[in-house]
Amino acid sequence: MCIRDFNDVQDLEEMNGSKMKADRCLRSFQNFIEGRSLIDLPAKGQFYTWFNSIEGQVIRERLDRVLVNKDWLDIFSDSLVFNLFVVGSDHSPIVLTTGRKDRQAPRRFKFELMWAELDECEEIIKEGWDQFFMEPHAFICCRNLKGVNVT
Repeated sequence: MCIRDFNDVQDLEEMNGSKMKADRCLRSFQNFIEGRSLIDLPAKGQFYTWFNSIEGQVIRERLDRVLVNKDWLDIFSDSLVFNLFVVGSDHSPIVLTTGRKDRQAPRRFKFELMWAELDECEEIIKEGWDQFFMEPHAFICCRNLKGVNVT
């Protein structure tokens, strides 16, 4: 994955207000992308990512982009690219989200010994045990924490 200002455009539609670039420059950048089997991820938000003004003429170009290969896209298939509004620079900030969420292991239950001192402890455990195992005759007795009592 490469996210950056490539300082070049792929086609003339990615330019507005600037002098036309030579076809060989366009082909060179296209060949760079195709020759490495890269994929230009589509972006939401601003189409043009670079803005300037020369002699009163506003120039806009799509210079900044995210290029990935197929292997990267297979892993991060839910990726999204956002081109934000320009603030304090002549380039639009790019935000890439992969769509992946880190999986967290379920938290382990830890029994606090002080809970055994509560009068309602045994009944709470019995109700939970009954719900989990659907067997009304099985529960852990809080008074005997060294073993499991089944009544």
